[in-house]
Amino acid sequence: MGWRYVSFRAKHELLLRSGLLKKKYPVAPAFKQYITLAEWKQQKSVFFFKGKAALNFPKQPTSQLQQAFENIKEGKLLLFNSVLADLGKNYDWVTNPDSGFRYDVNKHWTEIADYSKEAGDIKFVWEKSRFSYLYDIIRYDYHFDTDCAALVFNDIISWIKSNPVNCGPNYRCSQEMSLRVMNWTFALHYYKHSPALTEEVFGQIQYAIYWHMDHVYKNINFSRIAVRNNHAITETFGLYFASLFFPSMPGADVWKKQGLQWLEQEIAYQVYEDGTYLQFSMNYHRVVVQLLTWAITLSEKNGERLSDVVYDRAKRSVIFLRTCMVEENGWLPNYGANDGALFFKLSNNHYRDYRPQLGALAAVLGMDIGLPQYEDAAWYGLSRKYTTKWQPENGLHAFDRGGYYIIRENEMLTFIKCGGYKDRPSQADNLHIDIWYKGENILLDAGSYKYNTDAATMRYFSGTASHNTVMLGDNDQMLKGGHFIWFYWTQCIAANLSENDTAYFFDGAISAFSYIKEGIVHKRTVIKQKGLPVWEVKDEVIGAPQNLTMNQLWHLPLNSENKVTLIAKNTTGEKMEPRRRDGWYSSLYGQKEKTEELYFTTDDSVINAVITLANA
Repeated sequence: MGWRYVSFRAKHELLLRSGLLKKKYPVAPAFKQYITLAEWKQQKSVFFFKGKAALNFPKQPTSQLQQAFENIKEGKLLLFNSVLADLGKNYDWVTNPDSGFRYDVNKHWTEIADYSKEAGDIKFVWEKSRFSYLYDIIRYDYHFDTDCAALVFNDIISWIKSNPVNCGPNYRCSQEMSLRVMNWTFALHYYKHSPALTEEVFGQIQYAIYWHMDHVYKNINFSRIAVRNNHAITETFGLYFASLFFPSMPGADVWKKQGLQWLEQEIAYQVYEDGTYLQFSMNYHRVVVQLLTWAITLSEKNGERLSDVVYDRAKRSVIFLRTCMVEENGWLPNYGANDGALFFKLSNNHYRDYRPQLGALAAVLGMDIGLPQYEDAAWYGLSRKYTTKWQPENGLHAFDRGGYYIIRENEMLTFIKCGGYKDRPSQADNLHIDIWYKGENILLDAGSYKYNTDAATMRYFSGTASHNTVMLGDNDQMLKGGHFIWFYWTQCIAANLSENDTAYFFDGAISAFSYIKEGIVHKRTVIKQKGLPVWEVKDEVIGAPQNLTMNQLWHLPLNSENKVTLIAKNTTGEKMEPRRRDGWYSSLYGQKEKTEELYFTTDDSVINAVITLANA
């Protein structure tokens, strides 16, 4: 992780344990009116829209949206875009609906642990407090021609009264605080002229926003140095965002200058030159796509322009994710960590459908990427004024910096991971292969399930066992540390895509299992027959200890025997019998379902497998 990281963490722990960190963040400071409602309404800053009455895109009062709204009214919330939880109409904002644990709302945030066996996954508490569910209410308000302002502001005021400044679990994460400010601000602008937005209501909200951003600014180096992922992008943009729409607040000029500078630095560092992302996660890349959409759109509306590198990395992100997209449904491989995050849900599309968010960023950049325009773009005030047209062609696509190799064909997508790491890996999944056919995921990536559950389950989902690659015995490619940490990172030795008249070829090699023995190499060759759902996969492991068997793993949906034929042979050409065991698949955070897991075992060093789908 480098000396910068080590020195910061050491200093941070010293401040934390000595109590000096706690003193930087005052508890329940006295109320102060930093800006009045009248002053805020007269500001020159420009939002996506000027208020509810200014919106005029077509209204579509769907039963799906109505059901989402009715659930919210009844105290039910779709957590992580996955699990419908009954929180109750009088939810206290600090009880974990998964574990039942109630946090002490008067305890300083520095004294609350992120992970605790008793408390469970803190993300279950953060989920409603993020206020992303407001978009379902606001969209219902718009499409059904009703007024939900009182409901929205009652919830916001309830949260503020229930969460003293810098106390409790909801002040634990600066990213959550930044998102809360963004989502509250969206609601303020939509209901800007509503009678429900009184001076008293606005006063409480502006007070909370100031102390949120004061906290974020003081704690920004934790995300910029210790975490260095989408948290840092969210928080640095949050500072810039708050300075645009609350410019008279104390420190707003510093938030703007530093926030903008840090945001541009984080985009340049975190989004690689080929458009791939340092968290090695499709969903966290989409998080960045939404933040880029907000940052570019709002800066331009306010007469400012972000640096060229931001526009470049935004465009390259669109190209990479669009290349990985399954044409039939807009889904992407279930690759990398996935906690159900979708900060700004402005359409009815399925959570796994990336088209609304990717299409919105493409529209901001003037790119026609062959997608229809979804509701997201209408909320952002984006029009179809394209300056460039681009769609991924069938054939080979290499993203060497991130280590992704894609073969696109009509009705087929082959996705292969073969990368090296200078930033910490998310999962032990090198040389994983994902196969899609006619919109269906045939060879699966198991996903994430939960970030805070028992050790065996966390190791399965983040480890090699849940991916279509190779293990030695029951050993992962890398050595598992605590929670998100891996030691002895795998590294790419070689990767290449090529083709002839009849087939596409991938040849890759990684160094792996180095915590077991130095010099172990895993080589994988994939031959994809052109136009046919047939894949030949050869795995070879060089330098492994003789006492460890080689296991070639395959994860398929349940009841797929009639769809998929898997035949494997050893080095002598002898057919190998597959072994079977229950596997797991988590398409959505907090949910898991059984899958069929086949694996071939040999004491030799080579396994040749042929995967054939039923329509071949």
